[in-house]
Amino acid sequence: TLVGEDVKLKFNLPFDLRVATELRLYKGLRVEAMFSYAGWSMHKEFAIEPQNVYIDGIPGVGRYYLGPMSINRSMKDVIAFSLGGEYETIPKKLWLRLGWMIETSATPDKTQTVLTPDGLRNYLALGISSRIKDRVRLDFSYAHVFIQDRNVTNSESYQLNPIRPQLAVPVGNGKYKFEADILTAGLETRW
Repeated sequence: TLVGEDVKLKFNLPFDLRVATELRLYKGLRVEAMFSYAGWSMHKEFAIEPQNVYIDGIPGVGRYYLGPMSINRSMKDVIAFSLGGEYETIPKKLWLRLGWMIETSATPDKTQTVLTPDGLRNYLALGISSRIKDRVRLDFSYAHVFIQDRNVTNSESYQLNPIRPQLAVPVGNGKYKFEADILTAGLETRW
């Protein structure tokens, strides 16, 4: 029988520095550029500390307390650059948008896992906004994320084994192929 359910989870999240600018080239056209730096290298591990969690009734053992575990992350800093534009096709009624972003991967091959798949990412997005009344605007956008395929053969991401940690095996090796689609909708009202 598993007794207890509380754990402490410790990890560091990065700082994020962003610098952006917007240019209004002529009436109805805006162009934006952004640079971002995220200090993911400070995120070394997920440390998991069970709080009085144990397996009870093991024949010949009785009670076995679960010990601390960790997930190696050893992440890298991330930089990103984006460029986007908005054009007002019908004054105060209809806007079209287009954008692109590239972002480096925070996860080196050795700590890549299915828990948080990662890779160099390219985003391509388009959107439309329409003001349907003076105080109501609808926004819709679609983005596709192209993510670099990865083939991991040197995994240092190990199976969590709270009973015999020395027997943990690498679980991050393999081929990673993935992509993403993002749909958004928004409603703006003013009063």
